[in-house]
Amino acid sequence: MMSGVLLFNIGFFLATYKINMDYFVGIAVIILAFAYATLQNDIEDVAIDRINAPNSIIASEKLNFEEVSNFNTVLLIGLLILSLYDFPRHLIPVLLIIIIIWSYNKPPLLLSRKPISSIVVLALMYSTIPLYYGYYLEGGLVTNHYLFYLIIAWFFVRISISILKDYKDARGDKIYNKKTFYLTFGDRATALVSIICGLIGYLGILIITFLITKSFWLLILLIPLTLWTLYLRFTLFSTEDVKILSQTFHRIFFGQNPLDLIFLICLILLK
Repeated sequence: MMSGVLLFNIGFFLATYKINMDYFVGIAVIILAFAYATLQNDIEDVAIDRINAPNSIIASEKLNFEEVSNFNTVLLIGLLILSLYDFPRHLIPVLLIIIIIWSYNKPPLLLSRKPISSIVVLALMYSTIPLYYGYYLEGGLVTNHYLFYLIIAWFFVRISISILKDYKDARGDKIYNKKTFYLTFGDRATALVSIICGLIGYLGILIITFLITKSFWLLILLIPLTLWTLYLRFTLFSTEDVKILSQTFHRIFFGQNPLDLIFLICLILLK
């Protein structure tokens, strides 16, 4: 959720510095969308989660399954209500978000079960959609060429992160024959793709950062974080222990937020 909010803000402040009601509605959409997507995925994968995370709220049945489903419906209704604000400006982005979430979690597409499509959809959800949605509210269609390149760069970064998510769920996924990228192509191919996409994405972000801000100081702040997160990806080659691989994934996943936050702050201060 935090990553979506940060990318939304980056897109928004690329277009304007003026905070208005559209901004707050957009933030609410991102928060509800990520909550809806996560809960829907947990509902659909409850059998797998009983193996991977038996103490989680849904898998352990701490909450009534029907109540969880009803709450997820409330989240969906909330998204649809928000889409009506300043009609139809929010409607298309919200409907697109809902369609992508359903295509990931629900038949007939069920893209979460496909090794490549699942990674692409997650990258879109965690980068492209919130980044462009934020810009679209004030900037309209893509008129800022920096935004276009940032979308591509962050998409590669998110591919490099999303492809590692299957480490943490490998045991249950294997039992239920879930065709994840990791189980389909192996740990070394997963690590290699993560490194290549990370290198492409981070290099793009650093270049565009300088072109937007003309600040070497921002690069000095971003480069150490970038090198650190790339180093973590290289450590994936040193072990086949799924537990260690999963821990590394979480460090990479949450380690991206400070980099995004620094970019956002400096974008606001130095643009």
